[in-house]
Amino acid sequence: MARRVLCPVCSESSVTHPEIRCANGCAPVRIYGESRATGLERFKLAVRMISSELNTSWGSDEYLAATGHGVSSSVIQAHVERAIVSLGFNKERRNRIGLAGFVPDFTDADEKVMVEVERGKTIDNNMDMLDMWKCHVHPTASHLILVVPVWYQTGKDHPKVKGATFAKVCNRIGLFFEPQNLTNVAATAVIGY
Repeated sequence: MARRVLCPVCSESSVTHPEIRCANGCAPVRIYGESRATGLERFKLAVRMISSELNTSWGSDEYLAATGHGVSSSVIQAHVERAIVSLGFNKERRNRIGLAGFVPDFTDADEKVMVEVERGKTIDNNMDMLDMWKCHVHPTASHLILVVPVWYQTGKDHPKVKGATFAKVCNRIGLFFEPQNLTNVAATAVIGY
């Protein structure tokens, strides 16, 4: 059964599952806190490069295999790694803040930009909120890039759309950039795949 939602980027055209791009050709990217993010070009460049890598491979056999039902996030993470390795991003560098220990998927060399790639647990297990918290408490990171599925579906043989993950993540992350809710995160980019 097809499900229609407004395009999360232009809000003008509609998108029908399993389509990802709208009729206007929008790739699913939304940036929050951009005015506070001036001066950190590595964040902006990483967003462009990740988006470009995902757009270039969109629809290929490799991309379809990476985004298939039940596939680990590490498979789509390889696409992201391919896009940002030239920028000096490190994969899974351990961090400890007080008693809390965590391992971001990627951080740049200066540990100012964190990149997290999520799959099926993005909304159900609040992984987007955990990623926001990790960036907020990190002593040097101030920019977060979240790479999330556009749609969440269950069932391999008979897919059933459970929700529009990208749109939900955008709604939740957007709350942190309202004046009364500001955190230590200067900017967050949400990129859909």
